[in-house]
Amino acid sequence: MAFAVLSTVGCGGGASSPQPSPPTTPQTTVSGVVFASDTYASGIVNVYDFKGGVKGGFLATSAISGTGTYQLTVPASSGAILIEAASGCYAEKAIPWNALYYGTPLVSYAITASVCSASLMLSAAVIVPAAATTLVAAVTPYTHAAVGLAEYEIRNGSTTTNALADANSRLSLWVGADILATLPTAPARSSTLSGSTLYGSL
Repeated sequence: MAFAVLSTVGCGGGASSPQPSPPTTPQTTVSGVVFASDTYASGIVNVYDFKGGVKGGFLATSAISGTGTYQLTVPASSGAILIEAASGCYAEKAIPWNALYYGTPLVSYAITASVCSASLMLSAAVIVPAAATTLVAAVTPYTHAAVGLAEYEIRNGSTTTNALADANSRLSLWVGADILATLPTAPARSSTLSGSTLYGSL
């Protein structure tokens, strides 16, 4: 009798039912290029919350590739984000005037210097749409200027959404291309004029 009771208890300890997995948070992949007078060849991109036009909590980071690109993920409901190229190197090019050719600048005499600084900073700010799976955001001197304009507008009563839309739109009109969605490229003598080469030449 005692054996029967023990057998029954032992059989009652079957495998537990599988627990449901916790819901995953939708993510948005943010990618782009970091560009000054040319694409960055190294560096780090950090992303922060930007509610109220104020740099907030850290969200993500990415190394800048040798071709200037970066890619990272943030929660799809992040709202306003600030993207900062916190450091890096890029090539600065100059074409000297040549008196032998009547003061004409010659591409064949171009000088290239590598500019690197741990304190070198470029930024961009954008709204992450709640349902977006991907988002393109270039980081350039023009997006950096747009961040400053947006901060000014927010301090003067504009909402973060309206200020970012207005600032990025104003700089895009000046450039002649969408400063966030267009990825600038350094123009060459054989380049055809496009939004990317126009942006890069500016």
